[in-house]
Amino acid sequence: MIKGNLEIRSNQWLEDIACLQYVELIEGDFIFKDNPKMKNAVTFKISKVLGKVEFFPSQFSNASVAFPFLTFIGKDLLFSYFQQRGFMAFPVLKTIGENLRYYSYAQYCEDLNQLQNVKSVTMGFRQSNVEIKMLQKLRKAESFSLEVESIRQITLSPAMKVDYLTLNSEFPYPLTTFLTK
Repeated sequence: MIKGNLEIRSNQWLEDIACLQYVELIEGDFIFKDNPKMKNAVTFKISKVLGKVEFFPSQFSNASVAFPFLTFIGKDLLFSYFQQRGFMAFPVLKTIGENLRYYSYAQYCEDLNQLQNVKSVTMGFRQSNVEIKMLQKLRKAESFSLEVESIRQITLSPAMKVDYLTLNSEFPYPLTTFLTK
């Protein structure tokens, strides 16, 4: 357990953080940003972060970092992924206390499919012909903003209801996710 914040930020020479992968609870914020020399895959055992999570894996690193046990974030999740190969960073995350901001350059995105609770969602995808399969269990969000360059397919929760919806792009296919009967 870490009683405060855990920040792993802008370490130009850090290659391995295996000693931190056994932490299960962070009572503050968790920030992982711009660590270009990371080499080894890291699977964090963190199940709860009571503060916010800022996760920005470096575009220059080949390391994969995942959170297969993380179910709860007390505040915000800010995620930005610069590589084209997709991966699931948050496969079992169920609750984000405040805002989700998710940006990706991946060609295929399948993540956050267990997420049930979040107030606001902002997602941006900066690749052409993106396939998105996300948020399959999300029922409600106060606001939802989606921006894509071009999209091949999008699959979101068919039960999702939003108060405010913003779509920034041209959608070549019908969008039925947000329609109510």
